Amino acid sequence: MRVILFLLVFNCLLSCNSKQNKSTGEKINAVTEQDSISNKRIVKINECDNNSFIAILEENLEADSNAFILTLKTKKGDVKKVQILNVRPSFSQINYCTKDYVVVGFSCGGPCYSQVFISIKDNETNQQFDYANRVSGEYNIITHFENEEFDNLIVQNLDNGKRLNVNIRNCEQIEYSPCYMDTQYIINNRLFLEYDSESKHPKKKTIGLQKIL
Repeated sequence: MRVILFLLVFNCLLSCNSKQNKSTGEKINAVTEQDSISNKRIVKINECDNNSFIAILEENLEADSNAFILTLKTKKGDVKKVQILNVRPSFSQINYCTKDYVVVGFSCGGPCYSQVFISIKDNETNQQFDYANRVSGEYNIITHFENEEFDNLIVQNLDNGKRLNVNIRNCEQIEYSPCYMDTQYIINNRLFLEYDSESKHPKKKTIGLQKIL
């Protein structure tokens, strides 16, 4: 009788211990799963698929600065370049990419919009411009404004840093915003501009680019 009673008590203890371990294991798994979810701080913002590479922009949601990670990959998936960007959190994204640059833009307050031009080459310094506009053509040329001086359009060569200043004093401006360029393109080393003037008639200008090429 004592033997039977001992066996019953022993089996009961084993059963209780097994249930406790099982319960503890489930809690550990649940905590681990929650920790895994909370550690997902890096989120993908967007990407740009070029003929020769893919650019992917990600953001660390818990970082106050240097929060963005730009990764350039080959079409085969090999990483070519990784760079940390100190651009405005929650407001930045890839605007476009060319064969030589990835352009990340963000609002900088009011009508202001800023863009960072990141070269796909190593050891190249990033370039940042406000109110920048892409120019159609074979060269890496943009137009932009500095210090909100909207009468002075700057034509910038991204490759060599050379620039031209173009007076557009008669350009129509609205609420401290820069003049809207209807057309910007390059043919035979000449930049063609078309924009609305204060007289409500389209204004056209042609600028030779030899000095900055």
